[in-house]
Amino acid sequence: MTTSQPLSPRARLQKRRAVLTVELMLTLPILLVVFFGIIEFSMLLLGDQTLAAAAAVGARQATMPQTTHAEVVDAVNQAIADWSIAPFVEVAIQVNGQPDSLAPLSAAQTGDRIEVVLTVDSTRAAPDLLKFVGLSLNSQALRASFTLRKE
Repeated sequence: MTTSQPLSPRARLQKRRAVLTVELMLTLPILLVVFFGIIEFSMLLLGDQTLAAAAAVGARQATMPQTTHAEVVDAVNQAIADWSIAPFVEVAIQVNGQPDSLAPLSAAQTGDRIEVVLTVDSTRAAPDLLKFVGLSLNSQALRASFTLRKE
């Protein structure tokens, strides 16, 4: 029967470094996925809030008397002018649930329901950081709408 010799301080330090390296290799991918997920979610949330605020501005403009479609689009564009998503936002206006092409905004009567809907591709609002783990935002859209009654 042989007895093991106690490890020297140098050997213990090398063994501890090896254990730390293995622990880091096991936990780093998980931490990176969580980190990238937090960044991506935060950017999507910011984009969603930006769209919601711009939709509210557009809806307020749309409820004013004698407002045109172009004036609503201009109000929305001014509200998001400083954001990187501004050139990619699609603006749709509905009067009583009908698209502006069927029920023009200029023909809306007092009390009609006016809805401004903004849509942008989610990859324009946030980078697709989690696609390498199978969670892709490709072909997803951020959408915000705001509804008011015509004045």
